[in-house]
Amino acid sequence: MPGKKTGKVHGLLPSRGKAVLPFPHHVGGRTVALVSLRARLAGGKWRKMNAYLDSGAHTSVITAATLKWLGGGSVTGARVTLRDTSGRKIACNLVPIEVGVGKFHIPLTVAVSRQYRQRFNILGIDFFEHFRITFDVAQRHVILARAISRTKERVSTLKN
Repeated sequence: MPGKKTGKVHGLLPSRGKAVLPFPHHVGGRTVALVSLRARLAGGKWRKMNAYLDSGAHTSVITAATLKWLGGGSVTGARVTLRDTSGRKIACNLVPIEVGVGKFHIPLTVAVSRQYRQRFNILGIDFFEHFRITFDVAQRHVILARAISRTKERVSTLKN
């Protein structure tokens, strides 16, 4: 959560080319895939970022507060129109960020809008395409394995 330090970042457990992300979160009595990972703007400092994994979202979206937390000032970038979770059209700007998951480093273009009224970030299909993803609801974790296909050259391994 932007601005809140909660200690250790959960879920960065690399295992043989995989990252295991626990999602021990409940909303309304249901288990939800809210995961903790790292993110940064180009050349910026890595920061913790929480996001929902949403296979129904075509574009990843972060809140304006998260952009500020990552070191971004104003919302600038190419403009697009998206529908938010309630179906309302919102004007967004596309912003390039980097996401760190386990030992993986993924360039990702996310939508940001001050009109986006939700308090959560969403990682959508544009994030999913980098991995083979297994949701293990019984164990409450997601396993991300590097995709071998078209994203091979876009997913790099962190040196750190």
